[in-house]
Amino acid sequence: MPPTILFVLNNFNDVDHTAPLILRLLERDTRIVVLCFSDYDLSSDPRNIYFQKLQGYRVIRLPMLAPLHKSPNLVKKLIRETLFNLFFAVFLLRRYNISGCVYTWCTPHSKGFQTKLFLAARRLNIRNICLPHGQNIFLNFGVNDYLSTLYAKTGRWPDFSPRNEFDLYVVQSKHHRDWNISWGMDPKTIVAWGSMRFSPSWIKYHLNFFDTYSKLMPPQDDVVKVVFFIPHWHYNVNVTATIDLIKEISRMDNVLLAIKGHTRGDVVSASDYAYLTKLKHVDPDVKAPSSSLIAWADLVINFGSSIGLEAIASKKHVINPSFLHKNKTVFDQSGAVYDALSIFEVINLIDRVRSGDLAPPTLTATNALLKKEVFADQENYDPITFYADSLLSLCQN
Repeated sequence: MPPTILFVLNNFNDVDHTAPLILRLLERDTRIVVLCFSDYDLSSDPRNIYFQKLQGYRVIRLPMLAPLHKSPNLVKKLIRETLFNLFFAVFLLRRYNISGCVYTWCTPHSKGFQTKLFLAARRLNIRNICLPHGQNIFLNFGVNDYLSTLYAKTGRWPDFSPRNEFDLYVVQSKHHRDWNISWGMDPKTIVAWGSMRFSPSWIKYHLNFFDTYSKLMPPQDDVVKVVFFIPHWHYNVNVTATIDLIKEISRMDNVLLAIKGHTRGDVVSASDYAYLTKLKHVDPDVKAPSSSLIAWADLVINFGSSIGLEAIASKKHVINPSFLHKNKTVFDQSGAVYDALSIFEVINLIDRVRSGDLAPPTLTATNALLKKEVFADQENYDPITFYADSLLSLCQN
């Protein structure tokens, strides 16, 4: 009998980074059960819609749980703890004959009913595996206000040792694995398996789930299509300088500018939106998915998001305006992007793309970055196949 694996998917990013694995497992006749404890509209996610057409895929809905999931209200918490308790979690795992439980990056405790599932799985000797819901492209620890403040007050970084309770904890790269080990993770628990999400084969396949972006269409051939990815604003970003750059690009001739907010909610402010939305050649708050935008673009501007890896793997021109934040990333001086140290340099690079005289990054530099971040420093390696093989082996033992 094929195994049945439970995936806990609570938001867009969870689906985004596990979809390649779910599809590969379904292709291998593995049965997949999905639970969502948040108010994320899983039913509208195109990956989920497609998977529901395939044999072996099932979404379990617990409609009472979502409004109780993260509520600080003591009465609601009491109701949640009473109804969705450890015994119900054991029943659920047995009812669906679960062979393995997959979560995305988190501590196993203080997660409401998800914690009950974790504890129930341990009681039933079912493997608990934690997979990526994003990709860490930062090289410094104090990447945001919370971490910087924590270290300033305590002299310590977060304690990740509770995550050692997972049977396996997966990241994509060696530098991220080393980071987590320095924060308390056991080297025997954490592994670096590369990136399924930014594997070139998945990037190409992933486009099948989305419509082509068409809101901004070039009226002539010499127009350059630019996508600007907004970072987390509180990740040591100079917000004023970032908006200044966006506005400067919006003033350029023969440029179409699509601005994509961060997947976790950061966008341009209402006042800046009001200014930008008046410009016919600017889309200030793109709703289309990042993959469609990158396929549309001639040039991508990104400095604080792993989405730059998709643009690089898609062989797009990528500008890294590192002067807009204080963090250090895998893109800096990689040779796979165009590093820019001022607004002037960014504008000049866009002009050179428009005129056609900007040489692409060397294949050597591009391959070196993708090898580290996507292929786990291995040759002839398919991350999706490795994840699937390894997960099936874990859940069948």
